[in-house]
Amino acid sequence: MSKTIGNDLKNHLAEDLTTVATCWRIARVDGVEFFFTDHDVDLTIDDDVYEASSGMMPSALSQNKTLAVDNMEVVAFLESLKIDEADLVAGLFDYAQVDIFVVNYADLTMGVLYLVMTWKLGAVEIRDNTFRGEIRGITQQLSQNIVDIYSPDCRADLGDSSCGVDLVDSAETFWTTGAVTVATDRRNFTDAGQIQASGVGDIYQFGKLVWMEPSSGDSFTGNNALFEMEIKKFDPDTGEFELFESMPYAIEVGDEYTITQGCDKSKATCRDRFNNVVNFRGEPFIPGFDRILDVATSR
Repeated sequence: MSKTIGNDLKNHLAEDLTTVATCWRIARVDGVEFFFTDHDVDLTIDDDVYEASSGMMPSALSQNKTLAVDNMEVVAFLESLKIDEADLVAGLFDYAQVDIFVVNYADLTMGVLYLVMTWKLGAVEIRDNTFRGEIRGITQQLSQNIVDIYSPDCRADLGDSSCGVDLVDSAETFWTTGAVTVATDRRNFTDAGQIQASGVGDIYQFGKLVWMEPSSGDSFTGNNALFEMEIKKFDPDTGEFELFESMPYAIEVGDEYTITQGCDKSKATCRDRFNNVVNFRGEPFIPGFDRILDVATSR
């Protein structure tokens, strides 16, 4: 894509009266794409149908030639049948790629003028039947770490190639299945079958829970089937779970799930629970800033 504008569209934009519309293309990280326009009818551009939507209100667009992060904020009503609130809550639109351009809706052959290309949509907030998100330019990536840095805690994610722990072994060493026995709300529930022996501790904190799909003959709802969420807290004495965020749909008694143990990324947990200290990706003995900046005192 290029921001070069054709002469026809350039001349049209210079006129006193213009017929322009803004178009949005959103590409989620899972490859699903969405197309919208602020025009009052749908527009077909390059075989893609841009759905007419009047409920999108962008803020002023900030761009500059420095390395400062370009950004804009957008507020939109949940009026499109293509965008489901549950998908927003589940984070499926987080970090989606966004392209924004303008066209002459009276003559689409004039081409397009791109205002934004390959920007990223940040975390989305839902409030009063609207969603709000900030779109940030590609220079945002310059503020992110792209190499390993020293840290006292492990930099690997439990179960990844750097960690090496097998979370899906047939012996169910670090994973298990369960079913809800008490549903408190969309974030909290209890599974009496998960009550552990005294002294086990919170083995599921920071672990991952994935809701299962009902098979033929199963009676549970499967409301949140295939949605996943990290676990904030687990009480081994009562079997109570607290998730980091609410699930898109109501949790019901009988809903089944698969759960994996979590890791707090400390050397002690890596050694004592997972017997995997050889793969520990941290430097727990490096002095911290408090020690580095400590003023030497005479003795």
